[in-house]
Amino acid sequence: MHHLIMTDTGVIEKRVINIQPDKDIYELDYSFWLLIKQLAAEIPENVMSVFSFTQKEVDMLIEVNEKMIARLSSGIVLSFILKTQEEHFFKVLDKFSKNNRVSTISLNENADFCNLEVAYWLLVKRIAAKDHIAAGVVFGITPELALAVSSVTDNQLREMAQSTASAFNLRFDKQILFSLLMNEKPEELWLRKYQQSLMNSRFLGKNHE
Repeated sequence: MHHLIMTDTGVIEKRVINIQPDKDIYELDYSFWLLIKQLAAEIPENVMSVFSFTQKEVDMLIEVNEKMIARLSSGIVLSFILKTQEEHFFKVLDKFSKNNRVSTISLNENADFCNLEVAYWLLVKRIAAKDHIAAGVVFGITPELALAVSSVTDNQLREMAQSTASAFNLRFDKQILFSLLMNEKPEELWLRKYQQSLMNSRFLGKNHE
């Protein structure tokens, strides 16, 4: 079990934590970055609005090669955090727990983002089933949501992904991202990226035993 205490000042006191790099987390993070690059080319105005990027920054994202995307991706903590309020998902999950009907999904939905959402929730479930505290660290969500996700079926999570819109945002300062793209002091910036990602979590300010 991994125990984290979040202090009132936002400093993480580490008691016992041993999160090993996970290939599935890395591939999900990589897929997020690829999608952002794709959207920057196809609908730049949306990317600028959601992430508060400038046109120059969007142009930089479009030019990012797969080698850099691979470097930006993490197998320990996701680079993106759920922006949608968790209570929306709790309502859906609560309905699932009270309803014994078989969950069905639409086979006509093939959008990249919907598939990415499905992958996100299925991975939350897999990690939370082993340790919901660790899942909170990896995804920046509350351990309570991770625990609730771990108790429903895969198809129910697919249905939730299709019926409940999820919004995501960067988990760290965008200036770190663009400094990395310009290769400015990479070692220091990678450390700051991880530190800010860990700090930007829904359970900040709570104690979880």
